[in-house]
Amino acid sequence: MTLRRRNSAAPEQDDGSAVTLLNMEKPTRFRPSAQELLAKQPSTHGLLLKRSRPFLGLLPRCCPDKWRERYYVLAGRYLFRFESSFGERPKGTPVPVEACSCALEEGEFSDSSGGPGGTPRGEEGEFSFGFVVSTLRKAYHLRAASAEERARWVAAIQAAKLRAIKERMGHAVPNPMHGVANEAGD
Repeated sequence: MTLRRRNSAAPEQDDGSAVTLLNMEKPTRFRPSAQELLAKQPSTHGLLLKRSRPFLGLLPRCCPDKWRERYYVLAGRYLFRFESSFGERPKGTPVPVEACSCALEEGEFSDSSGGPGGTPRGEEGEFSFGFVVSTLRKAYHLRAASAEERARWVAAIQAAKLRAIKERMGHAVPNPMHGVANEAGD
C-alpha cells in the first residue's frame, strides 16, 4: 500500500514533483538459515529435544507432552531454533540470551510423558539430561544427550548472556562474525 502526501516545503507545482510517496508496507524481516549461522562461527550448536505441550498443558491425561528434535544455534545475542541443521528459517522467535536464565532440571530421566511422542530415538536414557531456558514469557524445557553436552550448553548460554550485557553497555566490542545473528534477532 502506497500513500501520497504533498510536500509542504515545496511550492505548488503542476508537474507532480511536490508529491512524495510513503511506503506503508510491512518490512520483511531477515531470517538467516541454519547454514548461514553455522558459517559465522556460532558460540555453540547442536541437536536438543524440546518439550512441546499440546493445548498449553491443560489436558495432560489425553494429550501428554511430546519431545521434538530441534537443531539449536547460539550465535551472538540470540538462541535460534531450527527443524534440522539444514533449516531454511528459524522456528519461532529467536530467544534473547540477555533476558534469559538457564537452570538444570533435577535428576536424570527417560521418557516421563507416559505416552506417544516421547524420546524420538526410542532408546531409554538417550537425551535424558534436561535443562530449562527461561524468559519472562516462556520456559523452554530442553534435553541433551549427555551430562557433558548439557553442561556445555548451560555454560555457553551463561557466557553469551554476560557477553551480550557487556556489549549493550559498551564494555565489549561485538563480534563482527555475529552481526548476521544480531541483526536477525533485533
